[in-house]
Amino acid sequence: MRAKQMAFRKNKPLNEIIEAALEQYLKSEDRVSGRSVVKATRSAIPASHRLVKRIIEEEPFLDS
Repeated sequence: MRAKQMAFRKNKPLNEIIEAALEQYLKSEDRVSGRSVVKATRSAIPASHRLVKRIIEEEPFLDS
């Protein structure tokens, strides 16, 4: 478990590591909430319009 390893390396109680991780997660959720997933993840995988169009056109399962 990564949390246990980090607690050991930092010489901190496991509970403190878990609490900090949860706090960080909740803060990131607050930033994303209220926005669409598309806007929140924009440019996460950079691809040109032409590349996206080519991929969509070659996927046969999208035609069903």
